[in-house]
Amino acid sequence: MTLIRNQRGIPFHRSLFFVAVGAFFLVFACGQKGPPLPPVEFELPVVEDLSYELEGNELKLTWPVPDWKGPEGIRLAGFNVYRAKVKLSEACDECPVRFEKAGDVEIDRVALQFGSDVNYRESLEKSYQYRYKVTAYTNTGQEGDDSPVVTVNY
Repeated sequence: MTLIRNQRGIPFHRSLFFVAVGAFFLVFACGQKGPPLPPVEFELPVVEDLSYELEGNELKLTWPVPDWKGPEGIRLAGFNVYRAKVKLSEACDECPVRFEKAGDVEIDRVALQFGSDVNYRESLEKSYQYRYKVTAYTNTGQEGDDSPVVTVNY
Protein backbone atom coordinates (compact mmCIF):
# COMPACT_ATOMS: atom_id res chain seq x y z
CA MET A 1 0.00 0.00 0.00
CA THR A 2 1.47 3.34 -0.97
CA LEU A 3 0.63 6.49 0.88
CA ILE A 4 0.31 9.69 -0.98
CA ARG A 5 2.23 12.41 0.82
CA ASN A 6 2.30 16.16 0.35
CA GLN A 7 5.50 18.17 -0.02
CA ARG A 8 6.13 18.21 3.76
CA GLY A 9 5.79 14.48 4.06
CA ILE A 10 2.38 14.49 5.81
CA PRO A 11 -0.01 11.76 4.59
CA PHE A 12 -2.69 13.11 2.26
CA HIS A 13 -5.66 11.95 4.41
CA ARG A 14 -4.37 13.98 7.39
CA SER A 15 -3.98 17.06 5.24
CA LEU A 16 -7.51 16.57 3.97
CA PHE A 17 -8.78 16.33 7.57
CA PHE A 18 -7.19 19.66 8.55
CA VAL A 19 -8.57 21.35 5.44
CA ALA A 20 -12.07 20.04 6.24
CA VAL A 21 -11.90 21.26 9.88
CA GLY A 22 -10.64 24.68 8.75
CA ALA A 23 -13.45 24.96 6.17
CA PHE A 24 -16.01 24.02 8.83
CA PHE A 25 -14.89 26.87 11.13
CA LEU A 26 -14.78 29.35 8.25
CA VAL A 27 -18.34 28.53 7.22
CA PHE A 28 -20.01 28.19 10.62
CA ALA A 29 -17.95 30.31 13.03
CA CYS A 30 -17.38 33.53 11.11
CA GLY A 31 -19.59 36.47 10.34
CA GLN A 32 -22.36 38.23 12.16
CA LYS A 33 -25.18 36.27 13.68
CA GLY A 34 -27.54 39.23 13.45
CA PRO A 35 -27.60 42.98 13.61
CA PRO A 36 -26.45 44.48 16.92
CA LEU A 37 -29.21 45.61 19.25
CA PRO A 38 -29.13 49.04 20.82
CA PRO A 39 -28.89 49.10 24.62
CA VAL A 40 -32.18 49.43 26.45
CA GLU A 41 -32.35 52.98 27.75
CA PHE A 42 -34.47 53.88 30.74
CA GLU A 43 -34.33 56.39 33.53
CA LEU A 44 -33.86 55.17 37.07
CA PRO A 45 -35.62 56.90 39.94
CA VAL A 46 -33.76 59.40 42.11
CA VAL A 47 -33.96 58.88 45.86
CA GLU A 48 -35.91 61.74 47.39
CA ASP A 49 -36.61 62.69 51.00
CA LEU A 50 -33.26 61.47 52.35
CA SER A 51 -33.26 62.24 56.06
CA TYR A 52 -31.24 61.31 59.13
CA GLU A 53 -31.50 60.82 62.88
CA LEU A 54 -28.67 60.78 65.42
CA GLU A 55 -28.91 58.42 68.37
CA GLY A 56 -25.72 58.93 70.38
CA ASN A 57 -22.92 58.39 67.90
CA GLU A 58 -25.07 56.26 65.59
CA LEU A 59 -26.45 57.78 62.41
CA LYS A 60 -29.60 56.41 60.81
CA LEU A 61 -30.30 57.45 57.21
CA THR A 62 -33.86 56.91 56.03
CA TRP A 63 -35.53 57.25 52.62
CA PRO A 64 -38.65 55.86 50.92
CA VAL A 65 -38.37 53.23 48.20
CA PRO A 66 -39.20 55.05 44.96
CA ASP A 67 -42.28 53.86 43.07
CA TRP A 68 -40.75 52.68 39.79
CA LYS A 69 -41.53 50.11 37.13
CA GLY A 70 -38.72 49.35 34.73
CA PRO A 71 -38.62 47.53 31.43
CA GLU A 72 -39.40 43.81 31.32
CA GLY A 73 -36.99 41.85 33.54
CA ILE A 74 -35.39 44.92 35.13
CA ARG A 75 -36.18 45.84 38.72
CA LEU A 76 -34.73 47.89 41.54
CA ALA A 77 -32.27 45.73 43.45
CA GLY A 78 -30.85 48.12 46.02
CA PHE A 79 -29.18 51.37 46.92
CA ASN A 80 -25.58 52.51 47.15
CA VAL A 81 -24.78 54.85 50.02
CA TYR A 82 -21.89 57.28 49.48
CA ARG A 83 -20.11 59.23 52.22
CA ALA A 84 -17.67 62.13 52.34
CA LYS A 85 -15.86 62.64 55.64
CA VAL A 86 -13.92 65.83 56.46
CA LYS A 87 -12.59 67.16 59.78
CA LEU A 88 -14.89 69.88 61.13
CA SER A 89 -11.95 72.29 61.31
CA GLU A 90 -11.37 71.82 57.54
CA ALA A 91 -15.04 71.70 56.45
CA CYS A 92 -16.18 74.12 53.78
CA ASP A 93 -19.71 74.14 52.32
CA GLU A 94 -18.56 75.38 48.89
CA CYS A 95 -15.49 73.13 48.65
CA PRO A 96 -15.69 69.94 46.58
CA VAL A 97 -15.54 66.69 48.51
CA ARG A 98 -14.72 63.15 47.49
CA PHE A 99 -17.51 60.67 48.08
CA GLU A 100 -16.64 57.04 48.68
CA LYS A 101 -18.99 54.10 48.78
CA ALA A 102 -19.97 53.52 52.40
CA GLY A 103 -22.51 50.77 51.97
CA ASP A 104 -24.94 48.80 49.88
CA VAL A 105 -28.53 48.25 50.95
CA GLU A 106 -30.36 45.51 49.08
CA ILE A 107 -34.10 45.84 48.62
CA ASP A 108 -36.40 43.31 50.21
CA ARG A 109 -39.15 42.36 47.73
CA VAL A 110 -41.75 42.54 50.51
CA ALA A 111 -40.66 46.10 51.31
CA LEU A 112 -41.03 46.96 47.63
CA GLN A 113 -44.61 45.75 47.60
CA PHE A 114 -45.63 47.65 50.73
CA GLY A 115 -43.67 50.85 50.05
CA SER A 116 -41.75 50.89 53.32
CA ASP A 117 -38.72 53.04 54.09
CA VAL A 118 -35.11 51.95 53.73
CA ASN A 119 -32.60 52.46 56.56
CA TYR A 120 -28.83 52.61 56.66
CA ARG A 121 -26.91 52.83 59.96
CA GLU A 122 -23.33 53.55 60.86
CA SER A 123 -21.30 54.87 63.79
CA LEU A 124 -19.83 58.36 63.55
CA GLU A 125 -16.55 59.69 64.82
CA LYS A 126 -16.56 63.01 66.72
CA SER A 127 -15.21 66.24 65.18
CA TYR A 128 -16.08 65.36 61.59
CA GLN A 129 -18.48 66.62 58.98
CA TYR A 130 -20.21 63.82 57.09
CA ARG A 131 -22.04 64.18 53.79
CA TYR A 132 -24.21 61.41 52.40
CA LYS A 133 -25.93 60.72 49.12
CA VAL A 134 -27.76 57.65 47.84
CA THR A 135 -28.27 56.12 44.39
CA ALA A 136 -30.64 53.38 43.27
CA TYR A 137 -29.37 50.44 41.20
CA THR A 138 -31.03 47.65 39.24
CA ASN A 139 -30.61 43.89 39.08
CA THR A 140 -28.65 44.43 35.82
CA GLY A 141 -26.16 46.84 37.40
CA GLN A 142 -27.37 50.23 36.14
CA GLU A 143 -27.03 53.00 38.71
CA GLY A 144 -29.26 56.06 38.93
CA ASP A 145 -28.50 59.69 39.66
CA ASP A 146 -27.47 60.99 43.09
CA SER A 147 -29.99 61.94 45.73
CA PRO A 148 -29.77 65.36 47.36
CA VAL A 149 -26.84 65.47 49.80
CA VAL A 150 -27.44 65.33 53.55
CA THR A 151 -24.80 66.99 55.77
CA VAL A 152 -24.17 65.93 59.37
CA ASN A 153 -21.78 67.78 61.68
CA TYR A 154 -20.82 65.58 64.61
